[in-house]
Amino acid sequence: WQAGDRGKTCGFSALWSDIGKLYYAGQGWHPFPSVHFEFPPVSLSVRSDSAQLQFLESEELKELCEQDELRIRQSMAQARDGKTHICITPDHEHMKWHHVREDFMCNKIFGKQPIVRGAIMGERGHRVWAVWTRNFYGPVGNTSSGNTLHILRLVIEDEALESSSSSKTSGALPHGTLLDEQAHHLKAIIQVAQAQALEWSLRHVELWNPTPLVQSIVQRTDLQYSKVERESESIPMLMWYGEGEIDDLEWVGNEKYGWC
Repeated sequence: WQAGDRGKTCGFSALWSDIGKLYYAGQGWHPFPSVHFEFPPVSLSVRSDSAQLQFLESEELKELCEQDELRIRQSMAQARDGKTHICITPDHEHMKWHHVREDFMCNKIFGKQPIVRGAIMGERGHRVWAVWTRNFYGPVGNTSSGNTLHILRLVIEDEALESSSSSKTSGALPHGTLLDEQAHHLKAIIQVAQAQALEWSLRHVELWNPTPLVQSIVQRTDLQYSKVERESESIPMLMWYGEGEIDDLEWVGNEKYGWC
């Protein structure tokens, strides 16, 4: 529908099922990994390296998203694993859609809009940063409501280089020193998200489908978290219209930002 008037072909369609995997699988959509890490809300302690940690506001996201998109395109073009790599672009328009939705809900519930949309830490080219949104599904303060701070997109700038290197095919990870640095940055960012979840009366923080590298980094922190495999809600499913088998696809960036 969107591609036809411009003479383009549609490579795939995606949806997020809230009725499990079977129904849409029967209609041609293939279920993809539905895993997330959950972090509890906590207060943010004062950090000695807080000068390196920066909160992200709306006006700072456009440039970061453009840089992220460029890295993803370069990484996908350099992939040598024999698979077809697909991606819903994590561009600024996607983030704005979520934040307009978030602003509407927060205005209705709290009479104000959020300011902190994410956090970033590290030197340029080696930064770790995240963009998030607050979602409300029921009464504030009710633990059964499932109100959640969702990390829309997590970026580890070194990961793009790792994903296109030969070490990726062998399953190797970056050396320990780099992993420790990345863990230090990621821990600080997750702690900001946890503090925001506490401030906005959210049940927990969710990070969808962490890559093997991200999982390794999280394990190097002392953060409290749980791993959840979803079986009935927000199951990412994809219908492939291109050549080859869907089992030969690599869905890059299968994170919350693509959900709609």
